[in-house]
Amino acid sequence: MAGSPLYPPQRRGDASKQAHVSVPKNTYEEELGTEGFDGPASHIYHKNPPTGWRKISGPKQPRCLYLDTFVGSDSDVEKTLMYNDEVLLSGWHLSENMTYLRRNALGDRLIFTHRGEGVLISEFGSLKFSEGDYLFLPRGATYQMQLTSEDAFFYVIDGIESHIGLPERGLLGKHAHADPGVYRLPEENTEGSHGKGKEWVVRVEDADGVTELTYEFDPVDVTGWKGDLFPYALNWRDIRPIISHNYHLPPSVHATFVGEGFYVISFVPRPHESTEDAQKVPFYHRNIDYDETIFYHAGNFFSRSTVREGMLTLHPRGLHHGPHPKKYREQDKLAGKMAQEVAIMVDTRRPLKVVSDLPEGAEDTGYAMSWKE
Repeated sequence: MAGSPLYPPQRRGDASKQAHVSVPKNTYEEELGTEGFDGPASHIYHKNPPTGWRKISGPKQPRCLYLDTFVGSDSDVEKTLMYNDEVLLSGWHLSENMTYLRRNALGDRLIFTHRGEGVLISEFGSLKFSEGDYLFLPRGATYQMQLTSEDAFFYVIDGIESHIGLPERGLLGKHAHADPGVYRLPEENTEGSHGKGKEWVVRVEDADGVTELTYEFDPVDVTGWKGDLFPYALNWRDIRPIISHNYHLPPSVHATFVGEGFYVISFVPRPHESTEDAQKVPFYHRNIDYDETIFYHAGNFFSRSTVREGMLTLHPRGLHHGPHPKKYREQDKLAGKMAQEVAIMVDTRRPLKVVSDLPEGAEDTGYAMSWKE
């Protein structure tokens, strides 16, 4: 953080003493904050929803993409949708077993299984995966995907010259959110040949393109390994969300992974706040230091009326976003009920760009106006 605020916290006019609690009647609370909810912030109380613009134009607009439409059904390599200098966000449809091996030299990789099941094979062994699994691959690991389902669809998060690790939990302790015991490690390779015929091909991928290595022997012919760098799996069902019954916690409390310049945050089923005066939907806020993306995996997305499974949204810094107005007004109906949603948020320190070659039907072109009633 560049510096501390000039004054201690101040309050003027009709404003709540506690953020996200006892919001003055007929007002909409907005958080203007920094450092991804961790820096200086103020809460501003509006008479109208701050997302209620009549029109919007210019390069920075909320976007909503359909991953399945963009990726299609004929690709065995991921297709990037959004990117900056530190991260790539891609969709990957795999319709048959890989006949070659891959090695990502660009950075660490997270593969989230949106659909399908199979085995990730690497020098470290075989790691079974199914719907809802995060698969972590360290930079430089040699791997191959073998399917046990008809096909599979993945949401891929690639660090660029970046490692991906676990967030510090501080006083919460190392067993909060996801206990180390729930992460699954590879087991001894029992699968068959990892090549085709008498040759084994490894495709090494980095910013300069793909370099192919051809072997006359299986390059994952490993007899053992040791160390603290290896692939692993984590299913969203094994995440124990951190919650409060009387305060709506910011998204950052749900961080699952941390990269250089980005956070990966998991929203999983959890109870809504139960006390009468607490907000029960996300508060309006405008991104100042981070762009925000959300991939909607499954469930009922309680703060949005226009999203479905398989969508990827982008909320650029500087623009307000938050719940749709109807959801905001009806939030008291949610008290104590379960939020049945599974979604992945990636917040990036640097602005994200959307690829320009979107096929027809791959974007909800009316998304930027979806908050207007």
